Amino acid sequence: MNKITLLTMATISMLLVNLVLVGLMWTHRPTEEDEPRPEMEPKNIIIRRLHFDGDQIQNYESLIQIHRNSIREFERKILENKNALYQNILNPNNSVADSLEQVIAAFTVQIENTNYHHFKDIQKLCRPDQMEDFKKLTTDLAEFFVNHNKMDRHSAKD
Repeated sequence: MNKITLLTMATISMLLVNLVLVGLMWTHRPTEEDEPRPEMEPKNIIIRRLHFDGDQIQNYESLIQIHRNSIREFERKILENKNALYQNILNPNNSVADSLEQVIAAFTVQIENTNYHHFKDIQKLCRPDQMEDFKKLTTDLAEFFVNHNKMDRHSAKD
């Protein structure tokens, strides 16, 4: 096989691969379902399910900011300690790894504690007539940030 035949075959093969890739990209374009929908965000699900009024929404948005700042700080500290943990991977002293793992675990517990208290604060925003809706919401809290679609399905039942 001479060089010209080899180059021709390689060019044709690359052209076919490119055409297949373009075809796949064209047929698998993102749809509206793939795009994030604001009404599916946890914040908006909570507002809708608890039937918050304007003042409650404003107070809730303040709580969200405080919550997000706290969570970001804990996540930053977790990342910092994970980096230290993996930088010590070649260190034969396991006590350093053990202590870093305990620190990471403690920050993870603090995140869960922060989430718990965040929802307790949301509960305080509710009027007595909204407490039944809040009670229904609590059945979904464990999965709340994992699967937003489940939350919306439940709200259709309410």
